[in-house]
Amino acid sequence: MLLEIGRRRPPAGPADLLVECHGRIRHFLKVALRLSESEPIPLTEAQEAARRVRRYFLEALPLHIEDEEELIAPLLRGSGAAIAAALDRMAEEHHRQQGPLHGVLEVCEIVQTAPEYLSELRDELRRACEALQDELIPHLEEEERTIFPALRCYLSEPELDAVMVGMRLRRERHLERGSRA
Repeated sequence: MLLEIGRRRPPAGPADLLVECHGRIRHFLKVALRLSESEPIPLTEAQEAARRVRRYFLEALPLHIEDEEELIAPLLRGSGAAIAAALDRMAEEHHRQQGPLHGVLEVCEIVQTAPEYLSELRDELRRACEALQDELIPHLEEEERTIFPALRCYLSEPELDAVMVGMRLRRERHLERGSRA
């Protein structure tokens, strides 16, 4: 089966929540890569996997990026040259990831609506996934090594609490907009 569902624990703080998001980013990238494999996949399973990959990368990933750029980066900006450089790289990499991400989304959109085309699109999907993986994996690892520990090191408890509130509010607003659509 391409999709797995697991139990979730509440995160202890923003760094933990962001690490969990990174786990989901890795998971959905793996799902997309598995779609690109040559083994036959039932059409309904391929269609559902493509739908879930698209939904995650179109809805959740942008929220994660906004959390990093709008909530976290401003608070960490004055924490020294190394952190400032990491934040600059983070924003630049977010921008660079958009091209490969678009390629994955484009193929998944086709597979979601017409899964019978998956066999013809496997190579294109694999190339797009590999390009996205080449951009994403080092990016995620760098954030986990540099930026997330900096949250714990440089931010006060009230600042960490404010980040958590901001992250939750962003998701609640997103859900509200979705229910009105």
